[in-house]
Amino acid sequence: SQTDKRQVAHTLFYFTDPGDLVMDPMAGGGVVPDVCLLFERKCQAFDLAPIPSRRHPGLSQRRLA
Repeated sequence: SQTDKRQVAHTLFYFTDPGDLVMDPMAGGGVVPDVCLLFERKCQAFDLAPIPSRRHPGLSQRRLA
């Protein structure tokens, strides 16, 4: 199921600071990276089957073997 963007925003706003690194090991649809960009947090997001980002085409995607 997709993570609610409001819950992620609330959590990152209150428990992280701008510039902090947020790790998302189950990135899926990219909700956490989107919120990180909005709140100026760094983000490392991973997924077994990543969905190519149409919202942020400049972000790199690598397949880890």
